[in-house]
Amino acid sequence: MYFEHSAVTSQSEDVPQPMTEDGEVTLPRSIMDLDPPLLQIIDEDSLDVVLNPLSNEATMSGISRRAAHKRFQVLGQDLIKFAALRFLWDKYPMDTAIAVQKKRDMFCTNHQLAIFAKLYRLTTSLQSTGANITDVEKTYAGIFEAYVGAAIVEMSIDRVYDWVHRICKSYGQETEPSEQLRDNQPVMSPPPLPVPPSGHLPNISPRYPPGAMGTTGFNYNYPPPNAYGSPQPSRDPRIKQDPDEYHPSMPLISSRPAYPSQPQPAPYFQQPAYRQTPVFPATASKVSGSLAALRQKATQLKREVSFTDASTGPDHQKTWTCSLLVDHIEVGVGTASSKQVAKDIAAQQGLIYLGWI
Repeated sequence: MYFEHSAVTSQSEDVPQPMTEDGEVTLPRSIMDLDPPLLQIIDEDSLDVVLNPLSNEATMSGISRRAAHKRFQVLGQDLIKFAALRFLWDKYPMDTAIAVQKKRDMFCTNHQLAIFAKLYRLTTSLQSTGANITDVEKTYAGIFEAYVGAAIVEMSIDRVYDWVHRICKSYGQETEPSEQLRDNQPVMSPPPLPVPPSGHLPNISPRYPPGAMGTTGFNYNYPPPNAYGSPQPSRDPRIKQDPDEYHPSMPLISSRPAYPSQPQPAPYFQQPAYRQTPVFPATASKVSGSLAALRQKATQLKREVSFTDASTGPDHQKTWTCSLLVDHIEVGVGTASSKQVAKDIAAQQGLIYLGWI
């Protein structure tokens, strides 16, 4: 067999080490002392293909060793991604679908899988051959993926999934998104502007500051902000987002994002003119019916509506302030001498803010 229960003499600095409840690092005596222990593959032919991927010798099936290794690798890749996705799904219950997909892609990197391979000593056989490896992390990650694929062929897929899931939970190290973007995404530069033929250069005066949108219609340096004034997050072009998708952790967007030259105004109830509006008397409310319209629209869209209220002043001359919350996000505030009128005002502001009227 390729693995022996021998004492561990050294560990790589980037390999996560198990710790006790007191926070002290404990070195396992062997790979079988890890939690979870190594999932043993019995078929030595499959194991030889998995652990020695750089050989061009033919296997018993007649194909090259590299081709057989690649077949195991492809089989293990999807299960690793699924196990990591389930681990991140449980760890971040408030993440959107796009956010958890992004975390999954940042988790299942060659660097991370190479750490798993070194942790379980899957790279020992290849290192002993003295082979010239051009991309060490990619090769080691492929060994771990192929090992998972060979285990799927030999035993229950549920057993292999449980093993990989426990590895992700015990030894997985998440990477900050900013680091991933800096390392993996190329820097975009605007395309060159078309040059007119010689002798026909027009007298052009710059109308826009440097960095503003050019003739291509896209600002490569400053992405347009969203409705809250903050830049839009960069998105993976492979992931498509439904514009109607909604999640409690996402802000409510009521209009198209504005460009830097057209800043989005604050919500109506936050503008000075509204804050200085006199209190509406209960007998002269002009917003009656707004609350019923709000509840009807919220029911259609399956949104949760709630109010918080507070009063000031003596009992015979109270002033009520009610805040409207849609899915726990404040979208309207009403102030009046009656709680019901204050709710109607808040409901009207919410309808306007959300674009429901």
